[in-house]
Amino acid sequence: MKRLVLVLLALGGCSSPGDPSPEGLDASVGVALDGGPEEEDASEEDAGPVVVMRLPQRVPALPLVVRDPTLNVWSFSPLPTDDWPRLWTGATRPLGIAARIDAQPYRLLGLAPDGAPMQLTTIDLRPTRTSYTYSDGGVVIVLSFVTPIVPKDDEAMALPGVWMELSAASIDGNVHDLSFYVDADSSWVRGDTTQSRAWKLADGTTPKGVAFKRWVATPAEGTDLVYTEVGEYPEWGEFSLAAPVASGLSWQAGPPDDVHAQWLISGELTGDVDLNFHSYDDGPAAFAFAYHEPALDSVGTARRLFLAHGRAQAVQVDGADCIADWTAGSTGDLGAAVGRAFDGADGWRTTIEAHDTQLINEAAALFGPTYATLTTVAYRQTWGANQPCHVGKEPMVFQKELSSGGFANTLEVLFSSSPLFLYENPATLGRLLKASLEHEDKHPVGKAFPRHDLGPWPLVQDDPVFAVDTPVESTTDALILVAAYTLYSGDLKLATAYKKLLGGWADYLRSDDVRIEPKLGQISADDFEGELPGTTIFGLKVANAVEAWAKTLDKLKDNQAAVYHADAKKLFSDWVGKAGAGNHLALTYDGMGWSIKYNLFVDRLLGLGLASDSLIQQEVAYYRMQLGPYGAPLDSRFGFTKADWLSWAAMLTGDQSDFDALAGPIALMLEQTAEAAAFPDLFDIYTMQLPWAFSSRPVVGAVFGRLAMSKPH
Repeated sequence: MKRLVLVLLALGGCSSPGDPSPEGLDASVGVALDGGPEEEDASEEDAGPVVVMRLPQRVPALPLVVRDPTLNVWSFSPLPTDDWPRLWTGATRPLGIAARIDAQPYRLLGLAPDGAPMQLTTIDLRPTRTSYTYSDGGVVIVLSFVTPIVPKDDEAMALPGVWMELSAASIDGNVHDLSFYVDADSSWVRGDTTQSRAWKLADGTTPKGVAFKRWVATPAEGTDLVYTEVGEYPEWGEFSLAAPVASGLSWQAGPPDDVHAQWLISGELTGDVDLNFHSYDDGPAAFAFAYHEPALDSVGTARRLFLAHGRAQAVQVDGADCIADWTAGSTGDLGAAVGRAFDGADGWRTTIEAHDTQLINEAAALFGPTYATLTTVAYRQTWGANQPCHVGKEPMVFQKELSSGGFANTLEVLFSSSPLFLYENPATLGRLLKASLEHEDKHPVGKAFPRHDLGPWPLVQDDPVFAVDTPVESTTDALILVAAYTLYSGDLKLATAYKKLLGGWADYLRSDDVRIEPKLGQISADDFEGELPGTTIFGLKVANAVEAWAKTLDKLKDNQAAVYHADAKKLFSDWVGKAGAGNHLALTYDGMGWSIKYNLFVDRLLGLGLASDSLIQQEVAYYRMQLGPYGAPLDSRFGFTKADWLSWAAMLTGDQSDFDALAGPIALMLEQTAEAAAFPDLFDIYTMQLPWAFSSRPVVGAVFGRLAMSKPH
């Protein structure tokens, strides 16, 4: 099998959405097959120290239909035709895409319909788009999955799906008979595949008058369970696959084998909608569209479909419905949202392509192509864990902690993911914090610190498991996040509204029971194997959080800020004195071990001014002495590391060689790991194995830390 080589192509102008030529795939992190001009970039001569500066030859998963915690579907296989797309959990979500060229069928994605895999020539991975380019039978085809991420455009961000784009052109001077085929099966409808589904074909018209057909599939009447998930997938809501009406469009729903056979024979579908089976025992249903282009020439053709899963009731917040933003102006009609997706596609796609080019350029300018790669791979994974919605007129965002508990708005996960929002749109972080702080304010638990999370998704409620588990960790997270939002957005409303609550948390950190070494039993974000008595991790974060609160008070023009500034400086000085162990800071206050003090990055992110350059340089130099083949361990207790926190350590000094030494191995892990997982954030630095199933998590938004710092604040 041919090896795929990931390369950073030349940065420059953007291709048009339907451009089928490989030359149009610029400004990207892309893949080329062996034997192309990119082959030199992966030569064995690159072995040695510079290996950490190379881009990955592959990534363990490519984002396909990645929009929110429900539509979170990836390709985990080396080639798109090796397997079905899969939910982040690993559950299959069959999506069959194929082309029929002069009566010869070729598979582009998935295991069906029958046909040989079409020859794949490039994979183009950008922050918002994954594109596959194929060439066979005298035709070049580009298949793209595009997530409508336009961070400061609320209408685009509300769309509950992704565009699937297909373009083709003749490249041999001949005219060809072409038919595109796309189908999704009924496993996209609900999590419990043993339960019945119902479907129909609906007609729609966009606000601009464009007609489209739409497969509408839901749990069978009376069987839906609002706010219930099975296998991390909802038991309520509506699945939709939509295609604009155009010449050559046909459709069919029924048993997959029957639908496939019809298309393979003629390149067209019958228009039949088989409604005679709905249960698991009857097998899955295929919802299919085909576009027949009988005279494909060098000018080419392009088609765009939209795949969505809409749940008007997105999250329940203390018994109230948080209504998904896509319902605005449409009274919950998913068809209206689909119409907006089609009407706005061209404009949004132009904006998205320019955005991706800018992001890649800015990342590469800061730390080179490795940084551009890490931010590109992390981008949709981070945004895809979030659900925008509103309770009444109050806009909120809820984040799901994918793969490590499924909790809503876990503070330590918000903490790690926040740099992406600070870089792209601080208002998103504000909505996340509003959701958490409003719950804390209205439902106090009688404790001096906030909850670890807001309960199991999608029910925001008191969480009996974690309410007292991480008092210092969660308190420091909350104060740092509010300061970050206030500084980067310039908005004082959030801090003003919850000033009393936040001030109480700040004073809790300054109390004799906490300060440098908490007297109470504590679990930190580092303690994967239980409490570590005497850990130095808390003292640093407490000093950071108190200083962060002082800077927030400065913005509020509160004269009490001086008290917190002074105490933060004392806390930090005392902490350094107790944690110092010669050429590094110790793991515990008795001088034993060492750990990556990733929270030093908070000092740089917020401009706290507590940590000296010399202290940071000493620490980073020590981390470089601990390197294994795939990074430096989180601390001296373990052989594993965290990609989010290691990336922060890599950015501390701003030095390219430090970044390459500490972050380069993360890219190398992505290239060489055998794990079928979206950007794992916890892995062994020697074997790349995952000690826990920490993948697909939004914490990888941490890699945007240095980009966030480049923004005014």
